This record gives sequence, C-alpha cells and structure tokens, in this order.
Amino acid sequence: MLAKSKIENQFSFFFTLEDTLNQKHPLYILSNRVDWQLFEKEFSSLYCENNERHAKPIRLLVGLLILKLVRELERNLKPDSIYLADVELFKRVLAQKRTSKNKIYSLYEPETQCISKGKEHKKFEFGNKASFVYTQNTGVIVGAMGFRNEFDGHTLEPALEQTERLVGKAPKKAAIEPVIGHLKTDHRLGRNFYKGIVGDNINIILAAAAYNFKRMMNKWKLSYCQFFQKLYSLIKLMIYKIFWLNKAF
Repeated sequence: MLAKSKIENQFSFFFTLEDTLNQKHPLYILSNRVDWQLFEKEFSSLYCENNERHAKPIRLLVGLLILKLVRELERNLKPDSIYLADVELFKRVLAQKRTSKNKIYSLYEPETQCISKGKEHKKFEFGNKASFVYTQNTGVIVGAMGFRNEFDGHTLEPALEQTERLVGKAPKKAAIEPVIGHLKTDHRLGRNFYKGIVGDNINIILAAAAYNFKRMMNKWKLSYCQFFQKLYSLIKLMIYKIFWLNKAF
C-alpha cells in the first residue's frame, strides 16, 4: 500500500529539517535536482491499494538505491578504470560552489573556461583563448596558438616565440581584431566541434589555414580568370583553324 502523502508545508516556531542540514553537501544538492514526482508516477501502479499496510515512501526507496549504486560503483571500480575519472568529475561538480576556483562548466568538455570579456552586451564567454599572428604586408597568418584562460599579456611571448621559430623573425605589432572577426564568422572559429584541448588547437590551426587559403584564392582569382580566358581563346582559335582546313580540302 502506498505511503501517506507527506505534508510539505509543516511549520515550526524554531527551525525546519532543511535548516539543520548542510545545504552545500553533494547529496543535498542532488536531492533537489532529481525529479521525484516522476518516480512517484511510474512506481505507484506497482503498489496494492488496500492491504492496510503503508509501505516506505517511494522517494526513500529510490534514494537508498541511488546511494547503494554510487557506493558499489566506487568500491568496484579498478584503479585503472576509465570510469574512475568520470566519478571524480561528478564529485567535483556536486561539491563546487559559486566562489570555487577551476570550476566545471560542462560535463562534456571539462576543460571549458569562463572568460571575462569586459563588454556590456557580453560579459562572459565559455571556451578557450586563441592567439594569432599575421604579416602586415601580405596579411597571411603565420602563427596560431590555443590557450586556456591566461592573462592576455602572458600569451604574447609564446605567440612571438612560435612565429619566430616558424618564420625566422619576430613580427611587428599590428591590428588583429578584424582578422579574428573573419575567423569567427567565416572560418568556424566561433564554435569548436572537436573534443578536448587537442581539439581546440586543431580547430584554431584549421581556421588559420582556411583564412590563408581563402586569401590566396582571392589574390589569384584575377590571374586564374585571365589565364583561362587566354586558354579558351587559344583552343577556340585552334578549332576554327582545323575546321577551315578540313573545309578547304
């Protein structure tokens, strides 16, 4: 038989049960995130209606089963299990607070960083930082690196070292904001579909390569058009000559 319905709005002159609990404890947080009404709805049909004995509340039974499974999962996991890192990740998510450092913002991408933009319309962005170096004369990107959430001043030296290693000389300072705007809107730098830190770096390199390819295609577009026009005129002239020679004989 189903348990009696619990009175949720009980009043006390001194304190409530919730006041005596640690509301920052992972189990307390988990209890408020579980949809208990769903379990009540699904399991109510399994109880007898008139055997004159009230059963334990469904929420209590489900909660005990959850605790049992979590404890068994922790005990049975081997030290080299691939799921051990996931368990530790879930514990960090439940234990973190608003003021915690190195917070987890995404279970699918734990390396995601909260980056302060300092703009009125968009104060924060989630992802990682990217650094680009391009030549002022030709406008070709010669350096691209990914960072987590370092201070902007700390990203300059590694970027210059990479460029000097690849090109052989350090670049001069120039405006890069328009280039970053094109990379985000035209070359998919604004959203990364690759996983992990390695995926972030791959996306940055591919965006820089696509920008360079597009720039070279636009530069050579006129030359290619002129070349194919001359080639077309030459082929057309040769066809006319062959046609008139055959007609003459």
